[in-house]
Amino acid sequence: TTTTTTTTTTTTFASYCEQDADTEDVVEDCGTGMYSPDNFSPCLECDYGYYKVLTDNSTCIACPAGTNTSTMGTDNRTECQCEEGSYSLIDFDESGSNGASCATCDPGSFCTGGTTIMECPEDSWSSSGAANMTDCSCNAGFYSTGPLDGSVLCEECPAGSYCLGGQHIAACPSGATSYEGSGLLSNCSCLPGKYEASGSCESCPRGTYKDWLGLEACTACADGTYSNALGATSADTCSSCPANMGTAPPASAQTDCYCLWGYQGPPGGPCTACPAGSYKATNDSVFACTPCTAGTYSSEVGATSSSVCTSCASGAYSTAGSTAKTSCSCNAGYTDNSVSNVKGLCWATSNTGITCTQCAAGTYKAAAGCGFCLSCPVGTYSASAGAVSLDACTACPANAVTAQTGSTLITQCLCKAGYTGSDGGTCTACPKGTYKEG
Repeated sequence: TTTTTTTTTTTTFASYCEQDADTEDVVEDCGTGMYSPDNFSPCLECDYGYYKVLTDNSTCIACPAGTNTSTMGTDNRTECQCEEGSYSLIDFDESGSNGASCATCDPGSFCTGGTTIMECPEDSWSSSGAANMTDCSCNAGFYSTGPLDGSVLCEECPAGSYCLGGQHIAACPSGATSYEGSGLLSNCSCLPGKYEASGSCESCPRGTYKDWLGLEACTACADGTYSNALGATSADTCSSCPANMGTAPPASAQTDCYCLWGYQGPPGGPCTACPAGSYKATNDSVFACTPCTAGTYSSEVGATSSSVCTSCASGAYSTAGSTAKTSCSCNAGYTDNSVSNVKGLCWATSNTGITCTQCAAGTYKAAAGCGFCLSCPVGTYSASAGAVSLDACTACPANAVTAQTGSTLITQCLCKAGYTGSDGGTCTACPKGTYKEG
C-alpha cells in the first residue's frame, strides 16, 4: 500500500511540474491592435476590419457592419471607416454611442470610404453605390475619351453626331446632322432639302423644297408654281406658271401648269380668256371653252359657268356661242313688230331686245330671223297661229276663192262668178238660163 501511494504522489508532482513549465510560455500581453490566437502563439496584428483597444490577450473586435480599416493592427474603433461605395455623416466614436452608420453612396456621386462623398464631374452621373470617379459616366449628349479620372472629363457631343452617354459618340446617318449636345439617334435630323424616309434622309422630290433642319416631309411648291430641282432648299426654286394658269401641287415642270377656269390653252400655256358666248368651268388644259347652248347668249369674256348664258326671249332662238341678245332671232312662225323691223331694218341692228309674237291665223313665217309673217294667198285660208310654212294655208273648195289674202276660215271661201253654193261649201255651176256675177 505504501508503494502505491508513493507512486501516485510522484506522478502527480511530475504532471504539476510539466504544467508549470508550460505556464511560463503563456503570452500575457500582446498590446493594443494585436492578439494571440491561443495565448501561446506569437502576437499577431488584428486583421482588416478589426481593432483592439486593450493590451491584454483578448480577441480583436469586428468593426461595425459596412465598415473596414485601412490597415491591420488597428487599435481604435474610430479607425473603422465606411467601405467604398458608402459613407457616414460622422466618424465612428470609441464607444459607439454617437449613432454613426454607413449609407449607400447617392446616385450622381462617388464615395471612396469614410465620410467622403463627392459629386460626379460636370455632365456625368453614377448609379447608387459608386466607389470611384471612374464609376461616373457621361450623360447623354456628352462623351469622354476614356474613364473619368479627373484628367479625362465629359465633352459636349459635337454637331453632326449623337452621344448616348459614357464614351459613346457616333456620326449621324448620311444626309443628316444634329445640333451640339444631341443624345439620341432621333436627334439627328435631315438637312435642308432632305426628308426622312424609311429611316434614312432622301432628297426632296421635284416640285417640293425644305428650308429647315428636320425629319418632316418636304413642302410642295405653291399652286401656280413648279420646280424641276431635286433636293431644293428654298421656295425661291419654285417658278411661276404663265398668266392665268395653276397647278396640282407638287408640279415639277411648266407642262404641269394648266389653264384656270375661264381660260383655255395647251399645257404650259399660254392661256387665253374664253371669248364671249362661251365658258369653262374646269381647271385643265384638256378641254376648250364650251359654247353657250343654242337659244342662249353671253357677252362675258372669261366666263367660268354656264350660268352666264342668258336665254333668248320667248319665241326667239340663237345659234350656239351667241354673244349678245341681238343674236337672238325670232323662230319660224314668230315675228318681231319692233320699230326697227317695221322700218325694214333687221332688229339685229338694234341694241334693244326683241319681242317675238306668233304669226296670226291666216299668216305664216317659214324661216327664223328678220321678216314679217306672210299672209296666206287668195284662194287659201289658215286657222292656225304660228304657222311655219305655206303648206299651212289650205286651198278653198273647187270653184271657190277668198276675197283677200290672209283668210282664216273656210267660210271665207266664196263661190266664183258663175258658181253658186254656201260659203265654204260646194260650189255648182249656175243652171242654163241663169248667171251669177262675181
